[in-house]
Amino acid sequence: MLNTVRMLLLGAAGAIELTEEKVRAIADDFVRRGELAADEARELTAQWVRGRATRRDELDDRIREAVVDALGQANVASQASVVDLERRIAAIEHAFARVAAPGDER
Repeated sequence: MLNTVRMLLLGAAGAIELTEEKVRAIADDFVRRGELAADEARELTAQWVRGRATRRDELDDRIREAVVDALGQANVASQASVVDLERRIAAIEHAFARVAAPGDER
């Protein structure tokens, strides 16, 4: 499972490396070679920029899911479980305090 997380992180690094400037440079190169019109290059770059946020969010979700899965397999307690246990311990301490000192009203 940690290998999956490692692969996702490497993929994220590669995806982030392709910046808007590089996309623009690639599109400009196509324009110089006559393989793409200037307005098409601008639209291609704009589409990439719009999609970048979506791809980043999707990648974040995939990484988050992989980490949660890895932690689940490692049997690590969730924050919700710890909070629930703290609440239950406080209730037990309160009940014990009432039983330990019956004449003492709390």
